[in-house]
Amino acid sequence: MLNHLHKNGIKRGSDIWFFYGVRNGSEQIMKQHLKSIAQANKHLKLHVCYSAPGEQDTQGEDYHIKGSVSLDLLKQTLPGNDFDFYFCGPRPMMADLAEGLDAWGVPDERIHFEAFGPSTVKRKSAPAKAENQYQVKFDQTGKVLSWTGEADCLLEFAEANGVALPFGCRMGNCGSCSQKLLKGEVHYPVAPSFTPEEGYCLTCSSVPVSDIELSA
Repeated sequence: MLNHLHKNGIKRGSDIWFFYGVRNGSEQIMKQHLKSIAQANKHLKLHVCYSAPGEQDTQGEDYHIKGSVSLDLLKQTLPGNDFDFYFCGPRPMMADLAEGLDAWGVPDERIHFEAFGPSTVKRKSAPAKAENQYQVKFDQTGKVLSWTGEADCLLEFAEANGVALPFGCRMGNCGSCSQKLLKGEVHYPVAPSFTPEEGYCLTCSSVPVSDIELSA
């Protein structure tokens, strides 16, 4: 993303704050590349964080901040919270940032992060139990189960009941979990990045709002 912004030009007034955290210089990748982009773009503000600098690492030259990328660091550094936030990293860090940004008042639609495989991150606390129970039918297996709202999404509901469904990112970004919705309606508590085909739903991001039937 940073290369794309660099190539196409960072618009005036659209400052980019880039926080990059590793343990020390021996683990930092693209060091000179990041420096070059930052030097070429006055609207890019690069902040390299070393949580455990080595003896050969010099603050101000190799890195800027001793510590990890955290909400406290963002609050101390940014002029406010009026930004779109994109981040990727270890699950604990992403979970802390997602929850912290939400508590800081950042709208959910402005918080974007990427998780790989089963290492997913919950954007919100688990939903309350549904007032109405809905019947969820999995067409291929013939299973008919009662949805009570205790699962976060249809994918987790299926897995908890022994129904194997395909998935990828588990965050509504890739479309791998798309299933044909044969009957009923679903709702997306958090709007996914990927838009499924008409008549399909993303099981990793949706919940039923009526009795439904899936092609799975």
